[in-house]
Amino acid sequence: MLTLWRLWLVAVLGLLPALATASSEAPQLLEFEHRNLRSGEVTDLTHLAGQPVVMMFFEPDCSWCIKQARILDKLQQQQNNSFIPVMLGVHGNRLALKRALFDLGVSLPAYQASRALEREMGGIPATPILLVADKQGHYLRYFRGLTTPEQLIPLLSSTPKPELAGLQQ
Repeated sequence: MLTLWRLWLVAVLGLLPALATASSEAPQLLEFEHRNLRSGEVTDLTHLAGQPVVMMFFEPDCSWCIKQARILDKLQQQQNNSFIPVMLGVHGNRLALKRALFDLGVSLPAYQASRALEREMGGIPATPILLVADKQGHYLRYFRGLTTPEQLIPLLSSTPKPELAGLQQ
């Protein structure tokens, strides 16, 4: 019995270095370039590093996206701007996404999502989808569907480990 316990302990301790490097291998989300829906400028989001970032994918004619955008806007105000919500439009041309942005009724930063990011995610099957990044812009979590403040607050106030499997859903 003691021998089995020692073997198990050695196996677990052997895995610790691999687990420690997993967070450093999390995808960098802020380096993808997106087209700003208001100015038309193409830029990455690296200037947002320093605070957690919540990227919300939205599309035209999505009533759930309107609800999610308003939740993010209100949560940002309640959390004293301790994170940055960013809107990423998909499944529409620039004009349709600008109209959808108007329907969202929030003044959050908004971009037409990078095709490269969409490919990295394996496509955007439906919206809203949220990607949460840590202060350095590394991927932490993926949410599909309406996400509550209670689900987001723990991710925005601490440094949880990334769920790498969640990015390729």
